[in-house]
Amino acid sequence: MHILPMPMANTIKAGEWMQQLGIQKVICGQEWQGSEKWQALQTSLAAKGVEVIYAPHTQGITSTLIKQQAIKP
Repeated sequence: MHILPMPMANTIKAGEWMQQLGIQKVICGQEWQGSEKWQALQTSLAAKGVEVIYAPHTQGITSTLIKQQAIKP
């Protein structure tokens, strides 16, 4: 698992970073599906063979909580 070290607003750099790491799938919250930012990133990543998966909303779970759990020492 990799946690993106930059804001997703910078879709070009994010896409480059993912490609360098050989990431094949990216998961983000379903609320972003269809947004301008993620449409651009999804198109860019698809050209590099990276699939974007939109996870359904789960009450009480956020990407922030997942990141916090993943980086605990």
